Amino acid sequence: MRVEVDSSGVWGDLAKPTIFAFSNSTNFSLWIAPSIKKTCIEAVRKQKGWTDVNDYLRLYSISIFLLLRDHLKQISEIVLDLEYPKKMGLVRSTLVEFISKTDPQLARTPIRVRRIGKTSRAHYKANAVYRGEQPADRWVQAKEILDLF
Repeated sequence: MRVEVDSSGVWGDLAKPTIFAFSNSTNFSLWIAPSIKKTCIEAVRKQKGWTDVNDYLRLYSISIFLLLRDHLKQISEIVLDLEYPKKMGLVRSTLVEFISKTDPQLARTPIRVRRIGKTSRAHYKANAVYRGEQPADRWVQAKEILDLF
């Protein structure tokens, strides 16, 4: 199954949640609360002494992995929305790194980056959860993210 992945809310905005969603024949969403994002950023700062753009991109990639992790065996292609032009190569390689640790065979799954657009069901799902029109399928805890960081 080919899935498109989109998000609503910026990882760096610690006052608002970030929602990740994928969609095709099935759809799924992941909610990251502002308090969880803040805890993760503070932990990274404590560990390294600072945070930079690559840390936020790694947290973004980890979030995508957590969204897809339980569905990887059914996925034949992943299409990521172009959220960070010129930085999506790092997001893609980090995602491949996590997938290969889960199952090296699944690391061959093609990952493409392109503009998803507002007509995508993934965009609709992410926005609907962000606005509170639909419940999130999964809420992430800081430990899950930090264990992968």
